[in-house]
Amino acid sequence: MASYVYSWSKGTVDNGTSDDIGYGSRDSMYQGDPNYWTNVDGRSTYSPTHMIKVQASYVIPVIDLSVNAYYRGVGGRFWTTRFRTSYLNQGRVTVLAEPRGSNEYPMQNTVDIRLEKIFTIGKKYRLGLLLDVFNILNADTITSWGTRIGSGAQWYDSSSEFYTPSTDGHDLYGILNPRQARVGIRLIF
Repeated sequence: MASYVYSWSKGTVDNGTSDDIGYGSRDSMYQGDPNYWTNVDGRSTYSPTHMIKVQASYVIPVIDLSVNAYYRGVGGRFWTTRFRTSYLNQGRVTVLAEPRGSNEYPMQNTVDIRLEKIFTIGKKYRLGLLLDVFNILNADTITSWGTRIGSGAQWYDSSSEFYTPSTDGHDLYGILNPRQARVGIRLIF
């Protein structure tokens, strides 16, 4: 089985948690601050452009072992450089330094597998032994990093002692979960 999805979404309000205009005190705060609307028109954060899924199953006949593989390729989230300053009359303000969604994290490519051996117990019961391995290739794709420059920056220049070349100077916040395994038993009746 295989599927492919192409998507594109943009707007002036992002689609993340608590990003809509009517969310609590943010509504009144943003209505009175024109800086909020700087560069807000653009790509939504949670709108992967490409999504590919491929799933395959095979039963090895001689040993009656089921092998299942699942590949997911999901386009990265979009992010925007933000600038924070306290030099404006209304106090500390964070504004988008470029149009929303100008940058994209790398595509996440993962492969999961499942091995299952089923044993017959008596005439009406079967026992399944399972082994799942998630992210078998141990992909370490970056999913989140610091995007704010200015006071309290999480984006360091290359002369900083905190500079990490693999993240282009950003403070690393998240990567894909590492390879994980799960063993299971199921009784079929």
